[in-house]
Amino acid sequence: MIRVNVSVPNPATAAATYTGIQIGKAASQADASTQTGTFSNLGTVITLDAKIGTYSYSDSDSPYGYWYVWRLTGSSNNGAWSSPYQGVDTGYVTVAELREYELGALSLPDGSDSSDNRLEKLVGVASRMVDGYCGFSFRYKTTVEQHKWNQETRRVFPYSRPIITVNSFEVFVSNQQKATFNLSDLFINTSQNYVEVTSLANVTYSLFPAIVALGLIDPVARINYTHGYTVTPQEIKDATALIAIDLASRDALYQTGMGQLTRLTVGDTTMERLPQVAPGKQSALAIPPTAAAILDQYIAVSIR
Repeated sequence: MIRVNVSVPNPATAAATYTGIQIGKAASQADASTQTGTFSNLGTVITLDAKIGTYSYSDSDSPYGYWYVWRLTGSSNNGAWSSPYQGVDTGYVTVAELREYELGALSLPDGSDSSDNRLEKLVGVASRMVDGYCGFSFRYKTTVEQHKWNQETRRVFPYSRPIITVNSFEVFVSNQQKATFNLSDLFINTSQNYVEVTSLANVTYSLFPAIVALGLIDPVARINYTHGYTVTPQEIKDATALIAIDLASRDALYQTGMGQLTRLTVGDTTMERLPQVAPGKQSALAIPPTAAAILDQYIAVSIR
């Protein structure tokens, strides 16, 4: 989920002329700046209020890394588009979803409730810990990668998964010579996460003469592809929530000065704090075993 923040200076003045806020997005900063190419106008998605200067819009349909612009709009006129900027990745669960789990204590040591901003930061860290544990990102995004080209298998194994679509596929045999393949000539194996060129004619006649000539020792395949999950799996949401709650609990202990406490003895009673980390993980920020048990089915190893 991407949160797009909009800050309107002098909202009372703006509300005298305009009634809403339009948001546009594009795959590149250049397209967002000029409103061309991949640019898309989402329309008026926010109603302007004379008393409110800060707004937010949640975008769940675009890959991570998109660029956004906004402008004021009225019944008969529009303001100028803003400068492009990127939205905020809110992680694999929203703050509202995290609170709904009702697990652990999300309050601060003084008993006050944690702010949404604090919890959002914890969810962001927890989400990246999920990525690190599994070996790939679950974000829905577009990536460009380069891989060694294998003429025998004609396969490329992208680092991220699952592959949703391939946007372009090129093989470079020198800094100036390349073969560009039609997307219809590509087969995507979603189970084993690779892309294979199926057009033998393209491989033979486009690449072989250039490979024979002086060029790169190892031809390089460059792939532009979209990957990840448009809808975050529930298991990933659950694991992220468990990690975020664990981080909140640890943070509360450190704020009281008891973060390094492992044993407490009062009279004849002794309490020990056992290390709550996944097996084989020694880091103080390792994920709890309950989250590890959920994530083990998603672990992947990328061979680079």
